[in-house]
Amino acid sequence: SFGAPPPTSRQHCTTHRTRLGVPVVCTSIAVSGMHATHGKDVLLADSPEAMAAAVTAAYYNATTWHRLAWPA
Repeated sequence: SFGAPPPTSRQHCTTHRTRLGVPVVCTSIAVSGMHATHGKDVLLADSPEAMAAAVTAAYYNATTWHRLAWPA
């Protein structure tokens, strides 16, 4: 059978959390190859400061939380 390689464990975890309705904040490396869009499917942050800001934004903004927790 031909096709894409199997997902890595980090991709599986990211996909699993999204299916559970939990917003995903991760690094760009974690979502490489997943075709996830920053601000639509996940929040991307590649530094500790950006990660803290993204988690805070997702947690305290209900609109952001719901958009990320249940991507279309």
